[in-house]
Amino acid sequence: MSQQTLRDAEVKQGMNKTTDAAFDLERQLRPTEATIDAYAVEKYGVVSKRGTLNVSVTGGGVAGVHTLDIGIPAGAVLLDIIFFNKTLWNAGTSSTLIIGDTADPNGYIAATSLKATNMLAGETVTLDSINAWGGLEGVYLTAAGRRGTLGNGVYYPAADTITAEITLVGTTATTGESHMVVTYALPYPVGVGTYVAT
Repeated sequence: MSQQTLRDAEVKQGMNKTTDAAFDLERQLRPTEATIDAYAVEKYGVVSKRGTLNVSVTGGGVAGVHTLDIGIPAGAVLLDIIFFNKTLWNAGTSSTLIIGDTADPNGYIAATSLKATNMLAGETVTLDSINAWGGLEGVYLTAAGRRGTLGNGVYYPAADTITAEITLVGTTATTGESHMVVTYALPYPVGVGTYVAT
């Protein structure tokens, strides 16, 4: 083996070690679920969390309720929920989506078909455009609801969970994949109001 070949091999080995060390450091610094809220707010001001529902990992597409939970901490202001229907859910009778929180499981999105009756493959709904692509408004999005028609953020004084449920009825679904992104802010407390008697 020539000297040049040996030097090239040593350089490549050194680069691999450097890359491995960088990956190890990145893994160590990556925030865990327990610290992601404070970390992301400090760095970016808001937090976005994504989850997936897929027939291959949630019960194999059999009839029943397939659930995705995304937690939000106490003091959070919910800014948006984005639901993306990547692949139609082809259960024999129906495939129905609802999204809400612990107080009302369909507060944000009421019963919406994922079999192309309401939402098609590739379509996305958000809290500010529920009806644009076939989503159906839950009670939180009406004039009398928690968000109102202007789409103001919702304050959660206690920790809560945003839940997407897809209910499959009939023969087993062989296709179906959806993603949900929950975005919220954790306002930093800067003080407490005062009172002066008059």
